[in-house]
Amino acid sequence: MYVRHCEIFLKEFLSEFHILYLTGPRQGGKTTLASKIAKDQGMRYVSLDEEM
Repeated sequence: MYVRHCEIFLKEFLSEFHILYLTGPRQGGKTTLASKIAKDQGMRYVSLDEEM
């Protein structure tokens, strides 16, 4: 997995806010990053995308 420098900032923001909006280009690693942070923080990751 690539090193994502914004991961540190996102974890800090999660200590103050309950919701973060993560945006970026298609296949840029947003879902992977969000699920990794959730796992690291002991949170549950939930996707609203339909499974096919």
